[in-house]
Parts: sequence; structure tokens; C-alpha cells
Amino acid sequence: MSQIDEKYQKLKANGLDLGAAEGPEEDAGFGGRVRRYQHGRIYWHASTGAHEVHGGILGVYLEHGGPGPFPATGERHLGFPVSDEEVIPGTTIPISRFEWGAIYWVPATRGCAVYGSMYDPRRNVLGLPVTSNMQIAGGTACFFERGVRFFPRSVPGVDQVIEGSFDPPLMGRAYIMNPGDQNSRRIPGLVRFREMKKQTYEALTAWRGSVFTDLLKGMFSLAPCDAPFSLLPVTPVSVHTAGTPYLFDVNVIMEVTAGQPADVKERTLYDLVLNMPNGMPYPLSPHSIYVKSSWEKFGLLHITDLHVCRRNEGFRARLQQLGLADAAANYANFQDNFKSFVHYANILHAKGLADAVVATGDLVDYGYEEQDDKTVGNYGRLRRLILGQPFEGGEAAEMLKIPIFMTFGNHDYRVNPYDLRSNIDLPGSGNDRGLNEHSTHNLIESEAIALQDGKTPTYTLGNIEGAGKMLEYDRFDNKYNYFKKYMTADRSYVVRLGPHRLVVMDTKYDNGIPDDFDIWTLLNVGFGGSGFFESQVGYGAPATRKLLAGGAPDSAGFSPAELNMLRNAVHDAGTEGIVIVGMHAPAIGPKGGYPYYLRETMHPFNDPALVDQHLAQNKLNGATWTRTGTPHFKAGTAADGLDNGVIASGQQEFLEICSGKGLVRPVDLVLMGHHHDRVEWRVKLDAGSGALQFFTDFYTENPAAYYHTRNNAPRQGLEPGAAIKVTIVPDAPPTGKFKVVNDHTAEPTKKYGAIQTPPYAAPLNSAANPKEWWQERRPILAQTSALGPIDPRQRFGRFFRITPPKPPYRETVEGTEAPQVPHGQGSVEEVSAPVIQPSFQGFRLIQVRDNAIARVRYVVLSELRRLNFAMPWESEGQGLHGGTHGPLGGVVVDRTIAAGGGD
Repeated sequence: MSQIDEKYQKLKANGLDLGAAEGPEEDAGFGGRVRRYQHGRIYWHASTGAHEVHGGILGVYLEHGGPGPFPATGERHLGFPVSDEEVIPGTTIPISRFEWGAIYWVPATRGCAVYGSMYDPRRNVLGLPVTSNMQIAGGTACFFERGVRFFPRSVPGVDQVIEGSFDPPLMGRAYIMNPGDQNSRRIPGLVRFREMKKQTYEALTAWRGSVFTDLLKGMFSLAPCDAPFSLLPVTPVSVHTAGTPYLFDVNVIMEVTAGQPADVKERTLYDLVLNMPNGMPYPLSPHSIYVKSSWEKFGLLHITDLHVCRRNEGFRARLQQLGLADAAANYANFQDNFKSFVHYANILHAKGLADAVVATGDLVDYGYEEQDDKTVGNYGRLRRLILGQPFEGGEAAEMLKIPIFMTFGNHDYRVNPYDLRSNIDLPGSGNDRGLNEHSTHNLIESEAIALQDGKTPTYTLGNIEGAGKMLEYDRFDNKYNYFKKYMTADRSYVVRLGPHRLVVMDTKYDNGIPDDFDIWTLLNVGFGGSGFFESQVGYGAPATRKLLAGGAPDSAGFSPAELNMLRNAVHDAGTEGIVIVGMHAPAIGPKGGYPYYLRETMHPFNDPALVDQHLAQNKLNGATWTRTGTPHFKAGTAADGLDNGVIASGQQEFLEICSGKGLVRPVDLVLMGHHHDRVEWRVKLDAGSGALQFFTDFYTENPAAYYHTRNNAPRQGLEPGAAIKVTIVPDAPPTGKFKVVNDHTAEPTKKYGAIQTPPYAAPLNSAANPKEWWQERRPILAQTSALGPIDPRQRFGRFFRITPPKPPYRETVEGTEAPQVPHGQGSVEEVSAPVIQPSFQGFRLIQVRDNAIARVRYVVLSELRRLNFAMPWESEGQGLHGGTHGPLGGVVVDRTIAAGGGD
């Protein structure tokens, strides 16, 4: 048996069947041999051994002469294979390696043969090749995802390959092009040859003065994202050099050709493509350039907390297999919600009502699934969703046709999956905690445990690193390289929208995570402590820690440079532009929820005891809180009650910048996420003291119902902690009292409060003069609920209290049947399930007209689907001035709440 035969048998045993032989071994020339099979070939040479080549790579290999000379040049380019076909680590890209090069099967390229001086397997800074070696500009070149390698032939003084890097605009931070502005038609920094020796530059330009423009001429185009073959040339127009007397930075200025019949189209999203020699456009940077002449009128969609991840795709099927039909039918698949958003965003764009999206973090639920290779992961799946490609197998979806500006949230920094339901057993009494992460999936506890094969992981001293793994993030920022390469390299930046500024800010990872995660970390920072570990986190500001239980944790916050970036954006916008900030973790985070009596509509008329009870219940000092008589409920700083799950560093300074302290004007609107809640705040500098004042209400539009308020004292027959359901009703008094409701349809009977409260009297969406409205109220700080997860959940099971608590560490369990406790070891009592809260799962649309924010529409996802993706206010179209007057004397109450919200 020859070595070729041995190779064939080994390949077949390992799962690669090349099929039947089509003849005996043949002489391949140059001392080698080859045997042909139905599905490939095996080559052998004494210096390389036996290796197979098959599929599309074999076709490219034969086009280049196989191991022999390339017909067009008479030179041997590749030689014999030195490897079988394999997959490049961290990708799905097949590659076969040869003596002097390699062939890559990169999608949309039909294969790339890279060899000779263009091939350097040790360097991958330019990414994957997207062309084979090609003859251009008097030399040989190869184009890659992020650059070009070029070797001129026979140029004195040039004996090495010249590398140019591409720095294109990216999908997560698109370039805004004004077609009427020649400078705007130039794509800045697209191609640079960095740190080129002066003598090399002079030798090249002496040999061929136009070498850089010749190299790039005809290589780039723009293509509408939904029409990839409608190409518009991007042409090199000039070359700029800068640097030291010895090293040059050579910048080739590329310009979108103007005045052609197929000129850029208004309000169109373009791909930047590379024109390959085979005539196919390669999407070098898809969805990266948006054309719009004027930003006097535009729509901006705000989404947050998408939490895209692969494992969600399998949960519904798994629940069906387990016989949990109701759970499967009501399961919240985060990706489905994003697809619904994309569909509606495209509808709004077609109607002229939306031009861009800002996505403020928690784009993915965590970076990588357990089986992922840590180079693409859920970031790549998010990219495929945006491009309308199959998420994980399955069918293609609808692509997003407007630009999306992205930044990170704390979950984007988390590397690993988390448990849906687990426990932590800390030393000492009273420290045991249950980690409940199933609610946002709309699952009850027993269903989440069923998805974990009936297991509830418990972390103790012996395996505490497992709990830490759920919070792990990459301090070296390497595991986010896919996002930086394909989405945006910057996570804090400013977008110029004509005279307006969109300031996108990265609030960073969970605050308070030390390098080594152990049991003492949990004791110190896991459940509200604030000890010496704070000195290790880089930003250093003390803040409440809620890393593993109890809600949204603090995020590290802003650096001084980022705060200065915001100041400069406010300065650049001047008095006429709009400033909108997009960020993940909020600057205001209350303890104790959103009590109705803190609204500025009601606070001046409060019974002071309501605020006192709120302060006592949440263990707040209360020295800076007003009890009644003022529209603001607090003054001074956000400390003592408004620092729960916020930015830990720069919170107060950020709020002061937003209020306009030391600046010509305040910020207009701050868009936030993280808490999965819908809430609006405003802050104001007191003219006398210079201190901040804090307000809350329904400023942009009034909902019909709002989150429950917790009863904080036994009154009117209602126990402390019971829910008070809040509805917004015209003509309701600001001093109304709640009534007690006994819901006998529930088993056991539920007892809760219910109160009718008045709407905010002058919301933006009924303002006749939006500019004046903003002058009086800005900044508005608006949190938007999650788009992906449903929060709060809309389903509960039956709840049972076990006395004494049954291990593992649960006093109350949720399920469909009562738990079994051995006789004499405890008692089981069924207790009422929580009262279901309204859900505002969805997104906002900010509509700008005449350089003012004229309307802010809150779209609840369940309502959008129920109305078949046609909201009533769309009929206003572009005529948004003057508003719609309803039954409240000029105030419109938005009746949109989630279906099944329980109200």
C-alpha cells in the first residue's frame, strides 16, 4: 500500500470519503505523485508527504496549475500541499496550505490563492484574504478584509512588501454622508500606509508617481444594502503624507463619485464593497454608510437590552419535549423580539419616520456559548441578525435597512453563560441566596429547573469559582475583537447629525469584580458590601454592589475623557442643535421602585408620611429628600437613594453636565437601559443654591397603567410590601387614596391595593411648541425597557412556603405542584403569587422636526404585534406639529400596555 492509499484509508476512517478512485496513481511532475478520486485528489511528495485537496479549493488549485506552473506566467505558484483541508481556528473558513502559499475558501470570494511574497502565515493583522494574488499598478497585490499587500517589481530601494490598512466605517457606527458636501463624500481614513520609510515612499513615487491611486483605482464601490449589484464607484482622488522626516503616514483620500446617473440615493444605507477580479462585489463593510442631506427632520429609534444568545433558540423546543406546552407557547425568545423590531423599523423608514437606531448595550446576553471558540460567539450571531442572515441555521430573516449605533452594556462584557436558576451557600447564617435569572425568559421556577435537566446548581466554598465564572469579563479586551472588527472599534463616540449630536457612551462592565473571584468576594461585594475590593476595580468610586443577586448591578462608569467628550459635544451643538446621549447603565437608579407619589404631578400634594415610609422601608437617610410641597422630590446628589444600579464613576459630574452646569445649555435627552424598566426623570440646577433637583413623571407621554407601588406601612387593611396597582385616569385627584382589592378568583385569594392617579398635564406629545417645551424641561433622562427579555414576567406558577426552609436554601418555591417534605421535617403552605405587573417590553421612537424633538413614541412590543405592526399615530406622518388633543383638555393618554399584563 502506497502512502497515498494509506492517506485515503485514514481520511475515510476520520469521516472524509473522497469516493472511488478514478484511475491509478500518476506522475504529478517535480518528483511528486497524485491519484484522482470522485470527490478530490491526494498528492504526495517526499518533502511534503501525502495530503488531500477537494471541493472548491481543488478547483482554485487546478486553475493555478496545481503543483505545476500557472499557465499565464509559466511559474510554479503553490507547489504541493503540506496539509489537508482544515478550518482556520476561530472561524468556519476552510484552508489548504501548500509549499509556497495557501488557498482560503472565504464566503463570496470563490476561493483565494495567496502565495509568494503575498503569503505570510505569521501575520494576520489584515484579516482574511478576499482576492488571490493579482497584477496591478506595476506589481503584485493581494487584498484582505482590512488591508492590501503590494510588492512592486524591480524598483530600486524597495525590497519588501508594502502594507496598507483599511479603516472603513463599520456597521455599529455608520458614516453619515451628505451628498451635497464634497468633504462629506470623502470617506476619512479608508486606506492608509502607516510608518512607511521615507526612502521607500520616494523610490515608489519616483518609479510610478500614481502608484497609490493606481493600486486602489476601481477597487471600491458603494452598494445599497438591499441591491448589492447596484455599484457606485469610490475613487482615489489624492494622497496625503504626514509624519517624521524618516517615517511617513500615507493617507489615500477616497471619494464617492459625484454627478453620475447612479449617484447616491437619499436616506439609503450602503455597503462598502471591494470589486474583485472575478466580477463579484465583496461586502468589505456592510451597512456602514448612510446618506442623508439634512437632519432638520429625522427619526431615531432607541433599543436596549437585546440579550441575543444562541441557547435561547433551543429552549422552546426543549420545553415542548419536556411536555411543558404552556411554557413553550409563552417563552420569550429574545431573537424573535429583535426580528420584530427590525421589521417595524424598516416600515417606519419606508414611511419617512425613522432614520437610525441607537442600541444602548446588553446587545448579547453573554459573549460565548460553552461550545463556542471565543472569537465570534454571540457577537457574530447579532451581526447575522442585523444582516438578515440565518441566525443559527434555519431561514434568513429581514435585514435592518437603517444604520445602528452601538455601545456595550455590562452583559456584553460578560464572557460566559449564566444559570437560569442556582443557589449560593455563603458561610454564616442568613447569607444563602437564590439566583433567579429565569423571569426575563417568562418562565416559572420549576420550568427553568427542568431546562437544567432538573438540577439546581449550588455554589459553596468548594466550587465558588463557578459563580464567579458567570460574572467574568476580559480585562484585556481581547475577547471582544469580533465586535471591534465588524461592529465598532470605539464604544464611546459622537455622531454628527447635521447640527445635532448623538453622544454614545460606554458605561462598561459590572463594577467591583476583582481579579480573583472567591467566597470572600461574594461576602464583600456580592450582596451589597463595599470593602477593600473597591480599590482594585480601576474607577474606585464606592457604590452599591449587586453582582449576583438583587437586580441590576452598578457599572464601572465614565472616565474623565468620556465626560469631556460629552462637554465638547454640548459645546459643538451650541444653542440650536439637539444633544441626545445613549448609554446603558442609568445615571439615576432608585431604591424601592417608582412610587406614584414621587411624581411631580402629585408630590406637591403628598401626605408627607408616604415619603417618610418610603425612606424608612429602603433604609435611606432622607436628609436631601423633600416630603411634600415641591415638584422635585430630592435635591443635592444622587447618593442616598438614587444610586442603585447606576454608573459608579462620574455619576454626579455626568448629571451636572446634563443639567448644563458651566455650559451654554443642558443636554436634551438621555436614553438609558439596564434596569429593563420604563421611567423618565429630569434634573435641574437650582438657581439659588446651585444644587441639583430631581424630578420624575411621564414627561413624553402618559401610559394608561404603571408599575405597582409597594405598600410601605400597614394601612387600610393592606400589609407592608403588598402591591398597589397604579392606573392613570383623567381628572383623578393628586391626593387620591388607594382602595383594597380582594381578588377571590385567585387561589389563595390575592389582596392588593389599587389607585387612580392623574396624568402629567403637559406631555411632549401634545405640546404645540416642542422647542419651548424642551427649554423648560430639559434634560429628560429616559430609561427604556428591554427589547429582548420580557420584564416583568407575565406568568407565575403556584407559590409554596416551606417551614423550616428546605435545602437547597429556598424558603418559598414556585411550581405547578406542592413540594414533598418528609413527615415531621416541615410544613408546606400555599401562598399568593405576585400580582402581575404591566410590561413595557419594547422601544422608543424619537421624532425630530424643525430641529426640535417633537414627539417621543413608546412602542410596546405586544401592542405592536396585536395591531399588526401599524401604530395609530403613524397616520400623523410628517405633520407632527400641534399634536392630537384627546379627552384630557389637550393631553393625550397613551393606552398602550402589554397584552396579558394583568390590569
